[in-house]
Amino acid sequence: MIRVKWLQRKFLKGHFASTVWRFITDGRWVCSTFGEFGEDNRSKNYYSGAGATAMPTTEPSIEYNTLVVPKGHFYKLSLEDGTQVWVNANSQLKFPVKFDKNERRVVLEGEAYFEVSHDTKRPFYVESKGNEVKVLGTHFNINAYNADVRTTLSSGRVQVSHSGEILFLEPGEYANFVGGRLSKGKADLEHDLSWHNNQFYFKKETIVEIASTLSKWYDIQVKFKQDVALNKVYTGNFKRDVKLSEVLEMLTYVCNLKFELNGKELTIENK
Repeated sequence: MIRVKWLQRKFLKGHFASTVWRFITDGRWVCSTFGEFGEDNRSKNYYSGAGATAMPTTEPSIEYNTLVVPKGHFYKLSLEDGTQVWVNANSQLKFPVKFDKNERRVVLEGEAYFEVSHDTKRPFYVESKGNEVKVLGTHFNINAYNADVRTTLSSGRVQVSHSGEILFLEPGEYANFVGGRLSKGKADLEHDLSWHNNQFYFKKETIVEIASTLSKWYDIQVKFKQDVALNKVYTGNFKRDVKLSEVLEMLTYVCNLKFELNGKELTIENK
């Protein structure tokens, strides 16, 4: 089995880069265009430097790729079966070059939105921190940045399981794995899918939760002064493609806090 890591050479916020780099475990870098990657998750395997040659694939076992998306960016890709996946900032998705004949299985760290291609003979599974989501063809989001895992269903029907406990979701419902237990309820799709729609949507969230979201998107570190009220909640929404300075200006007005940005470090304190 060849384990590889995909890295984008150049990211454009709100857009998808045209160049992707794949690192192979023998130390070589493989360059492929986004079109080649998007069509079938494989590159033509061109090596940089003089005398570039194509690498044949002879491994009999399943070959896996890992898409790594850093802070400040997101990425859309097409899997081998036609499934579309949007991977959010600071996330990783492990997926096979070609799915098994009996099932389709990927592993997620972070957050991603899936539009799964329908295939009654091969269920689609997403593993994430012990959770498993099983579908045949549907649209859903998984947020697994922290120990808690939240699955939100946009359309279709999914099965969510953890340690033998099973829940079924209908459109507009969510499943939470919190404190070792699964539960479900009615989802706020506008909130849960806001990143996929290129929006920040904060609904009764603390400044700590807001700062955590901004940290992933703008690639910053956040510090709080001791006098900041960390339990106070705020509500608001805005586009994700605005400059950080504009976001901080809005938050200054809404939260009545002072935001000081020094390089990649943001300090939050009372006015």
